[in-house]
Amino acid sequence: RVLVPTGSGGLTAPFGLALSGNRLLVTSGSNRVFEYDATSGAFVRTLVAAGSGGLSQPKGIVVKPGGGVLVASYATNKVLEYDGATGAFIGQFNHGGTSTVLTLDGPWCIRVGPDGEVYVSRNLVPELHINRTRVYSFDVDTGIYLHNYVNGHSTGLWGPTGFDWMPV
Repeated sequence: RVLVPTGSGGLTAPFGLALSGNRLLVTSGSNRVFEYDATSGAFVRTLVAAGSGGLSQPKGIVVKPGGGVLVASYATNKVLEYDGATGAFIGQFNHGGTSTVLTLDGPWCIRVGPDGEVYVSRNLVPELHINRTRVYSFDVDTGIYLHNYVNGHSTGLWGPTGFDWMPV
């Protein structure tokens, strides 16, 4: 069964999916985030306008507790935050680090962990970067860097494009 028909609402190259109640949020290759009815697949609206806040090549998406929407903006190396009700740009979510340490080059997957913090993976070629961390943890409220969750040095994890949490 096809839930969302091809091109519905202008959707191209869909990537990230997030459920929030009866809403299905989808990142699009057109640098937008679309909202669909999660039951019928009907197009509801463009939640995040093209390029809002610098959004470019959106990958992962997650809805924070409280309703804010975080989107991994791959081409700008940032996680951007939007108002979950209006889609208005709030600001860059991730904070901390420098241009060579704690770089968030190529943010791809984003999840809220079982501890309530935000986890973001990087998809990149490790030999080209000083920091080989693959998954970072950020404070869900402030976006401040907390710690490296998965380091790449001897894990065998190269360029993760997705991850999730298993029930305990």
